[in-house]
Amino acid sequence: MSNTVGFNIMIFGVAAMQFTEQARFVEHLTQRLTDSRSKLNLLKQHYHLPEHVKRNIAISVVASDASDALARLLAYLLDNPGARTDHISRDCAIGNVSDTHRKKRALLVLDRLGLAVKCRELPACNRFGGLGTIGHLFIITVDNRYEDN
Repeated sequence: MSNTVGFNIMIFGVAAMQFTEQARFVEHLTQRLTDSRSKLNLLKQHYHLPEHVKRNIAISVVASDASDALARLLAYLLDNPGARTDHISRDCAIGNVSDTHRKKRALLVLDRLGLAVKCRELPACNRFGGLGTIGHLFIITVDNRYEDN
């Protein structure tokens, strides 16, 4: 066997190993994303708000002294429970989503409204293929004031 043929076989073997590793990585990512979707669906069921509650919350938020950013966030979460924080930032023009609902003034407004914003982190992949987590936000009621029809 010539050196060229042996070298080509070695290169092919290395390429095959790299392909196998990439295939395993893709399989791992696929499973990770499938698990995240399943967890997100369970969370959406757990934090589900009936339509009449959403309507009552929306009315209360409009009448409140919530900042524009907090009002946009809450309106968005009423329509998109479990939304990813990067999507919220993009769609609501909010630079720092967590500040919008976690700063002192926002917490006071949410408390007066009988609401809280809950963040659940789930595994995710970034646009570069890196593994990490991403926050998904939900509105929760802390009392039963919105239950009336």
